[in-house]
Amino acid sequence: MGRMHSSGKGKSLAMKPFSTVAPTFLNHKVGEIEQFVLSSAKRGIAPSYIGKSLRDSYGVGNCADIFGMTLVEFLKKNNAAPTFPEDLTALMDKASEIRLHLAVHKKDNDAKYRLNLINSRLHRLLRYHKEKGNVPKTFKPKKN
Repeated sequence: MGRMHSSGKGKSLAMKPFSTVAPTFLNHKVGEIEQFVLSSAKRGIAPSYIGKSLRDSYGVGNCADIFGMTLVEFLKKNNAAPTFPEDLTALMDKASEIRLHLAVHKKDNDAKYRLNLINSRLHRLLRYHKEKGNVPKTFKPKKN
């Protein structure tokens, strides 16, 4: 299947190794890793950054091997998940940055075009999250 807004087909991919057990080289206890994840989430750090720091500091490549569930599922179980999905907030931030750029550079047609693509992607993703119940049905993204 092709890409949404480019001509690439994306046929080459790397497969994750199939494993359901924690890696043997892990030096930290599971409780210590859980404490780190929950404290990071309470400080407002996004799940993707928590995953990066787990990978770099603790050597955890896949949270599902340790927790038995994904990182966001683990955070939801412990009532520490973010209120909005991270992919949605990232797209909203990107759109607002392009709008700020267009306020200064009104004739930047490429930025206008990219903003249109981002808005299309944002509304498609918003429709998905509304159907799943991750976002309230009445939510509309604000335009800065």
